[in-house]
Amino acid sequence: SCYVTNIGPTFSQFQHQPVVSLANQPVTVFVHAQDPQGVNACAIWWSVNGGAWSSVPMTPTNGVYAGTIPHQPTSSLVQFYVRAVDSLGAVSTYPANGSNSGAFYRVNDGLADLSKAHNLRILMSPANVSLQYATTNLMSNENLPCTVIYDERQVYYDMAIRLKSSERGRVDSTRIGFHLQIGRASCRER
Repeated sequence: SCYVTNIGPTFSQFQHQPVVSLANQPVTVFVHAQDPQGVNACAIWWSVNGGAWSSVPMTPTNGVYAGTIPHQPTSSLVQFYVRAVDSLGAVSTYPANGSNSGAFYRVNDGLADLSKAHNLRILMSPANVSLQYATTNLMSNENLPCTVIYDERQVYYDMAIRLKSSERGRVDSTRIGFHLQIGRASCRER
């Protein structure tokens, strides 16, 4: 640990609703932000399918900030994070790595089959998916940020994932396996 004069706002209760949006349905992001010096501003930042980042201010109600990401087309992958500034100018983000973190949602793509035992969505940036399957990186044990959505209602943000299987198994979709790191994740159920 180390001493820091001002770390900026801290966050809790981070979530988005609806968990899996319908096509052209906006998504609202909520977070509880607080700071001893007061929270001066809070905004939601998002990127669609690995594109440019956009933002809108979030509105506070009793310390809970809400901001809405505009509707997106079917199957769009949206990465998002919250950025807040305290009254002394200290900036912080949640998840902590901001644009490099693992908070995602996908606009309903019709692929979930809830008639089976369970459904698991693993969402990660297009750049990290490419990195994970690159020939030069195929055997890497580096964990990459992702979001896991369980049965279309439980969300685990900023988890970590890597490929796990033999060298040949990592390129064969019928044999591929994953290692999920749960320790740093936060969960919300809706």
